[in-house]
Amino acid sequence: MSFTRVILGKGKATRTGLKSSVGLLSPSGIATKRCQSRLFSSSSSEDDKYIEPRTKVPTFHFQDSLPRLPIPKLEDTCRRYLDAQKPLLTPEQYEDTKQLVEKFQKREAPGLHAELIQKDKRNKHTSYIAGPWYDMYLEARDSVVLNYNPFLMFKDDPVAENNNQVVRATNMIKSAMRFKLSLDDLFLEPDIFHLNPKSSDTQWFRNIIRFVPRQLSWYGAFLVKAFPLDMSQYSRLFCSTRIPELKKDKLATFETGRHILVMRKGNFYVFDTITTDGNIVPTATIYQNLKYIIEDSTPAPNFPVAALTSENRDSWASMRHALEAIPGNEEVLKLIDSAVFVLCLDDHDVSSIADVARTFLHGDGRNRWFDKSFQLIICNDGKAAVHFEHAWGDGVAVLRFFNEVYKDTTTRPACTPATAQNFNAQATARKLDFKLNPEIERGISAAKEEFDKTVNGLDIAELQFHTYGKDYIKSKKLSPDAIMQLAIQ
Repeated sequence: MSFTRVILGKGKATRTGLKSSVGLLSPSGIATKRCQSRLFSSSSSEDDKYIEPRTKVPTFHFQDSLPRLPIPKLEDTCRRYLDAQKPLLTPEQYEDTKQLVEKFQKREAPGLHAELIQKDKRNKHTSYIAGPWYDMYLEARDSVVLNYNPFLMFKDDPVAENNNQVVRATNMIKSAMRFKLSLDDLFLEPDIFHLNPKSSDTQWFRNIIRFVPRQLSWYGAFLVKAFPLDMSQYSRLFCSTRIPELKKDKLATFETGRHILVMRKGNFYVFDTITTDGNIVPTATIYQNLKYIIEDSTPAPNFPVAALTSENRDSWASMRHALEAIPGNEEVLKLIDSAVFVLCLDDHDVSSIADVARTFLHGDGRNRWFDKSFQLIICNDGKAAVHFEHAWGDGVAVLRFFNEVYKDTTTRPACTPATAQNFNAQATARKLDFKLNPEIERGISAAKEEFDKTVNGLDIAELQFHTYGKDYIKSKKLSPDAIMQLAIQ
């Protein structure tokens, strides 16, 4: 029996643009995608195109000068290993372990350490842990559901009527596209940890640091106790997916994707959200597409292909190859893989925290595509969350996106129930259909059965803790993330 505890507290992050009590996630280094920059205009249409005013400091201004993760000394690694083992072992067991470590440190370890240093020198574009990080996730054969994919839940829109499912989905799509175009055009403020915000989180700092060469910019920020963060994982936030393969999955990004995938009752729909000239499609068109999808009377399929994404990775890889062998399915999969993101429209309300956790952590397994970089899930009552696949990165890019989208949808909504009454656009959404054979149908049935068995064995317990939050923990020179992990254990 598995247990999940949800611990809620007060506090806010100290990174630029990150002010949320959602969670604490750690960054990791991955290869950077260079984005094409366009000229900026201050016109109202340009303001509507981006999620925030043009940053004075280009998005990836600090990327080339980020300090590399150092490899610890061999003796320090061995010592830390023994320190970690000591509380867990009896004195006799610890002494045996210590002798084994000392032998290892003298014999095999020096050669392995030298090999690691040489490998690190050959891969100066990333860190020495990046390869093992990817291998850890992509070689894992367990289902990504429950085992790896987390979620972040949005607060309700403070304007109650804007929590209407179609209205909220329209606003979130619009804000998500603003975020994407801000990122693509390098107008997104860089992620910076400000140790002394009064001196560095200022226009004065931005005006100066933008003229410091990229190769030196990180060190210029460091002088005023500002610490730019690695933003390389943003390259896989949109138009990206995990593709199942036997033994080891792969990650794929499609830079030309202009459409989103919408799922409802296990059915698939696509429509463009970005025009051919790089602008966001009209709000009325987005709204009408969603309205068309929700009003579509197509029943849930008897064999929902999406259930396969919840399977053991090798099983899903075999089924995907079987799908691709049938004419027409490969094109459908390409449209799913290359979508900017997935929007899952659920047809039920959520009330309790247990309902929230079950809906956004796994759902029914039929109305999710668990391989996509992230899924935006919106329930019938407007409750919403981001559910993301973990292999491409951790929570830094997702949390920034999450907070910016919530802020944008609530401070300048593109749509309200009142304005929607005047929309007169034609729906352009089209339904996608897979062709199946008996082998694939059996695979889907097996996936549904295994999914239901797994989630029915999950118990969810809740603890709401209001005594203090992460700001208090930080004031005591402790790690909020460490306290959270200890509480869970």
